[in-house]
Amino acid sequence: MTKNLDKIGLNSIADSYQLFYIDLWGVVHNGVSLHDEAINVLKQISKKNKDYVLLTNAPRPNSSVKKFLEKMGMEKEMREHVFTSGEASLNYLKKNFSNKKALEMRELVIKRLPKEGVGVRLLDQNSITFHLKLIKK
Repeated sequence: MTKNLDKIGLNSIADSYQLFYIDLWGVVHNGVSLHDEAINVLKQISKKNKDYVLLTNAPRPNSSVKKFLEKMGMEKEMREHVFTSGEASLNYLKKNFSNKKALEMRELVIKRLPKEGVGVRLLDQNSITFHLKLIKK
């Protein structure tokens, strides 16, 4: 059943759930600043001993997004709940393709990976397409 929480608030259903999946962009922040009401909701969820995951489709590791949120003033405890699609992808690659070559089609992401310390090494930085070798740490 779908409920519109705009008028009745999250508090009206919070006791029925143990875990909340919450989108970051547009819900918790607007790219420039945190939404105060969203931060208050996160505090209330924690106060009720419930858990939450702050999801984003950012193609970067969790650490990059956490740093971004820190600059906006988000408390460390809240930032520990961040999970990105980039982190999910990196976890998948490490688990399933360790020590194998893979072709990455997105130069921007590739150039970020070594700086993030995710166990990926560029084999050819000068070509248009890049080959990656996943290495165990």
